Amino acid sequence: MNDLSIAAVILILAGMFFAPVLLQEEKQEIVIEEEEVIPTAAAATPTRIPTPLPTKAPEPTPTCTPAPTEEAEPTICIPVMNWQPEPQDEEKLRFIEEHGLIWVRLSCYLPTGNCTADGTIPYEGICAANWEHMGQKCIMYDKDLNVVAVWECHDVGSNPLLMSGQAIDVFRNDMDRAWELIGLYGDHVYIKWVEE
Repeated sequence: MNDLSIAAVILILAGMFFAPVLLQEEKQEIVIEEEEVIPTAAAATPTRIPTPLPTKAPEPTPTCTPAPTEEAEPTICIPVMNWQPEPQDEEKLRFIEEHGLIWVRLSCYLPTGNCTADGTIPYEGICAANWEHMGQKCIMYDKDLNVVAVWECHDVGSNPLLMSGQAIDVFRNDMDRAWELIGLYGDHVYIKWVEE
């Protein structure tokens, strides 16, 4: 066997040994643009992970399941302008005392897709207070002691002022209606609780 024959045999043997390794390296360098390719340790071929399709969250619909009372309700936060009642003349003070009127903070809450604490679907004409007043009506007076609204209490809130009876939270369909109410009567009003 001459030197040329030996060199040819070596090249053939080297090609049989190194060709699969070179082909394997070429396979690992293939990248598919739409999907991520992750090489695995167990297999020499890459594994394709499909790209997830985006999904749209369903719209909330009111049901007659009471909303959880632990969660804070969305309340329009109005800076406190006048926590104490304005000075009154003797006649107004006598009226306030005789009728048992309470000076409270007025705030509003908006639709959340949940029902009230007693299972009512919210509508304008209801309010939230504390459990003590659930099922009662709230007569609202302006600063001049005129009756301006009557609200039915079907809801409770976790706001400390609501829980202590120092506030009333009135349901409004949208933010414009809420600002309209606050614009008419301010952020404090007189109220009186009466049985339904």
